[in-house]
Amino acid sequence: MTWQDDAEALWGSEWRQPLSEVAGVASKTAIRWGKAGACPPQIERWLAETVASLPAGQHRAYGGALRAALWAHDGALDVLGRVQEDLEAARLP
Repeated sequence: MTWQDDAEALWGSEWRQPLSEVAGVASKTAIRWGKAGACPPQIERWLAETVASLPAGQHRAYGGALRAALWAHDGALDVLGRVQEDLEAARLP
């Protein structure tokens, strides 16, 4: 399974916008990742670990809940702190 497959498992075929919100980057960045087939290793690892840890059939529900929690808390979720810190440290063009 690729990181794109993991993102699609969480958010469906329109995964770029939700991924950008979770990663704390512009949507254009997530689109660029999708076109290039590469994203920061921290994001790839987070996606793989998240999808692997969820029970079968719960991926989309979790993806939706995560997105709703981000909106409710203005992006300030502790669960994403590690991913955002790692992303800042590895800032890709």
